[in-house]
Amino acid sequence: MIADKKHFERFTMRQTGDTDPSTITLTTPTLADGAEVYRLISQCPPLDVNSQYCYHIICEHFSQTSVIARIDGDAAGFISGYTLPEHPDILFIWQVAVSAKARGRQLATRMLEHIICRKRATAVRFLHTTISPSNIPSQKLFSAIARTFKAPMREREFLAGEVFAEGHEAEVLYEIGPLQYSQ
Repeated sequence: MIADKKHFERFTMRQTGDTDPSTITLTTPTLADGAEVYRLISQCPPLDVNSQYCYHIICEHFSQTSVIARIDGDAAGFISGYTLPEHPDILFIWQVAVSAKARGRQLATRMLEHIICRKRATAVRFLHTTISPSNIPSQKLFSAIARTFKAPMREREFLAGEVFAEGHEAEVLYEIGPLQYSQ
């Protein structure tokens, strides 16, 4: 199952069985990471790209519920999230981005587990996210997380495609929890 959170502070791909010797570092983002995160998101379609200012704010204000992954110092992955103000036991994951060079290495899973284990101390029991119907990789990622944490997963309509000003798929809300942490 999930090791303690120190396991997720730093790991190498050799530890996960990957033959790539690159070192991956997972850390909380800082204000200075905003521009690099913006560039990373821009290179990860079909993600919606927000303003560069938005990513600076996310990296500063939501650093404790987000993570940046670096391979040899370069941004290779990013997850943004926040706890719901009215429900601090719910962690909402907003965006998951993995660069082309880091795909196929379970980086998204590692980053998500890193955030969840870090937030365990603050009593996060549920994980929510929205996923468009065509985003099969994200559906698989969150299904795997539900299995890892032995938690039920429910889906329900959140935003119909018609509510978006431009052509955009519907967004389905995935609700996972309660999360079962290993001891």
